[in-house]
Amino acid sequence: MLPPGPARQWLEARRAGVRPWGSFLDQRRFGVPRNFGELCQRLSHNAEHFQSNYLFVFLGLILYCL
Repeated sequence: MLPPGPARQWLEARRAGVRPWGSFLDQRRFGVPRNFGELCQRLSHNAEHFQSNYLFVFLGLILYCL
């Protein structure tokens, strides 16, 4: 895959930060926010909490498109 170095360490750190895919895709946890402030708060928390999951989804889509 990647040779040893900073890029490999970064990727391994991202892989270690992947949250369980079941909780990432759990539609029962979806809901309509009450207001714009709650929407912003949810988006911010979700992006931070599932950052590694989103990264691997993005990388998967990039590889699929190639």
